Amino acid sequence: MSAVTVIGTGLMGSALARTLANADHQVVAWNRDIAKARALTGVAVEADLGKAIAAGQLIVLAVSDYSVVHSLLTPLVGVLKGRDVVNLVSGSPEEARTLSEFISAAGARYVDGAIEAYPEAIGSVEAIINLSGDPQVWAEYNALLRSLAGQCSYLGHEPQLANVFAVSAGGYFIVAVAAFMEAFAFARSRGIEFDAVEATIDYWTALLGQTLHQSVDAIRKGDYSTDQATLAVYLDGARTCQESMHAVNHRGTIIGAAVQALERASAAGHHDESVFAMFKAAEMESAIGGR
Repeated sequence: MSAVTVIGTGLMGSALARTLANADHQVVAWNRDIAKARALTGVAVEADLGKAIAAGQLIVLAVSDYSVVHSLLTPLVGVLKGRDVVNLVSGSPEEARTLSEFISAAGARYVDGAIEAYPEAIGSVEAIINLSGDPQVWAEYNALLRSLAGQCSYLGHEPQLANVFAVSAGGYFIVAVAAFMEAFAFARSRGIEFDAVEATIDYWTALLGQTLHQSVDAIRKGDYSTDQATLAVYLDGARTCQESMHAVNHRGTIIGAAVQALERASAAGHHDESVFAMFKAAEMESAIGGR
C-alpha cells in the first residue's frame, strides 16, 4: 500500500483518486474547491496543499494545465524534496521537459504521463496511460500505475516522450473525429438517414484499423509498393469528395487538408506508390521545418 496525494479532483482527478482508494492505497486529495474533494468516498481530504503534499510519498498531479502546476508548486518547492511526482496533466513536450527540470531541482523524482482515456475508463484493463521520465519511479510504482490503466506503458527516460506520443496519437484521433463530423453533416444535408450512417461505422472503423496496421508494417520495411490503390487514386477520390462538398456550400475543411497533403506527396514523386508514401513526404517536411 502506498501513500498517495492526488492534487486536483475534477472529473479525471476524482476518477484517479477513487481508483487508487479502491485498490487499498492511502489516498489524500486536495482541490481548490475543497467540496469536490470531500465528495469522494474512501479518500482523506486536506485543505492545505502543503500538508497534502507532505502526506504522500507519491504525488499525482491532475489539474487543468502545466501553468497551474507551476503556480501551485512554486511556493511549496521545499515540501517536494524526496518525493515522487507523476504528472498526468495534458500539455506539450516542452512543458513536460520544463516541469521535469523544476521538479528535479526541488529534489524530487519525476515522471510525466498522458492519459489516453475518458474518466469512466480509469481502472479498466483497456485504459491507456503513457509515461516517461525517471525509470526508477516507473519501476517502483509499476503495479500502482497499472491499476489506473491496464495498458499503462513506459516510453523512456526523456520526460517529454509521453507528450510527444500524446500529440501524435491525440492529433490523429481528433482529426478522425472532426473528419467524421464533417462527412456526417454532408451526408445528412443530402438526405442520408441516421441509421444508414450508423450501420457503416463498424465497417469503416475496422477498415481504417487494418489500413493503419498495414501502414506501420510498410513504413517499417520501407516498402511503398501496392497492388490495390496508389496515392494517385486516393488523391482523385479526395478531390471528388472535396468538390462534392463545395458544390453544396460545405466548407470541406478536413478533406481539403487531406487533399493538400496528398498533393504535396504526389508532387514529391510518390503518386504511383501506396498512400503510405504520405509518411515520407510528411517526414521530409518535418526535417525541413526543424532546420
